Amino acid sequence: VCSSDLFASVLSGPAVIALAVAVRNLMRARQSRTWPTVEGTIVEAQVVARNKGSRAKIVYRYRVAGTDYEGTRVVIGGQWDTNHDGAAKVVGRFPQGSTAKVALDPADPAYSVLVPGVGFQQVLTVIVCTIILLATLPVLWAFTHLGAAA
Repeated sequence: VCSSDLFASVLSGPAVIALAVAVRNLMRARQSRTWPTVEGTIVEAQVVARNKGSRAKIVYRYRVAGTDYEGTRVVIGGQWDTNHDGAAKVVGRFPQGSTAKVALDPADPAYSVLVPGVGFQQVLTVIVCTIILLATLPVLWAFTHLGAAA
């Protein structure tokens, strides 16, 4: 394996993987709009401080066909860190002890979400991952073509 091939793999590999995961999350979020829903109970809702902001920690329980499940997914693709007020807004929407509709993947009822559908976060993640991947292409081209000529 040539060093330029290794460099290309190291540079573009993570970008390709991140884009694939982002596209998969976007497609699953789109599909979630038509998933069946069940009534769930919010068993934990709190704002958690993190290194670069805050995040809402929401834990909910629901039952499907006699089996109990526990979920933590508010949106597909996960929540981004935000300021305290943003996280508190999510906690306010799903306060502990309240009930909420839980959308679940009909093929895998353990996979659930409180806010089904595509949101800004999923679209922006795909855009950012695409930009990062496209930004690596000129570097890869220069390294593989100009490096090979040297």
